[in-house]
Amino acid sequence: MFDLEASTSCGGLSKLFEVKELASSESLQLFNWYAFGHNSVPESSMAYARSLVKHCGGLPLALQVLGSSLSSKSVSSWKSALEKLEEIPDSKIQEILRISYDSLEDDHDKNFFLDIVCLFIGKDRDYMTTILDGCDYYTTIGIENLV
Repeated sequence: MFDLEASTSCGGLSKLFEVKELASSESLQLFNWYAFGHNSVPESSMAYARSLVKHCGGLPLALQVLGSSLSSKSVSSWKSALEKLEEIPDSKIQEILRISYDSLEDDHDKNFFLDIVCLFIGKDRDYMTTILDGCDYYTTIGIENLV
């Protein structure tokens, strides 16, 4: 189980969601949808896909982010991503993410970051911008602050 807090400025909502880990077959299926746009995996990528999925620990958001980031990438990119995940311990990745999050200047930027990560990974940028502008985010400067 993994607790994830999704915070949004739209209406001042803040909820705690309990996310159950997916089984390995479900994890692979979700990963494949984001990586390939369908459930089948090219034979050349199958071993890498299975190994990459293991590193996500059954967490849907991790599977979505990793699959989307490797979509339309070469097999050598997949191999490199796997090597990187095997080299850097999960606790180190979490520490780097925490430092990055904590370095954001104010709660507005932190909430903006969380909304993007929790709600808009893999979504069209124009769609995301329209929604977040409607929530009184200053999307253009917000994205610049995150980059």
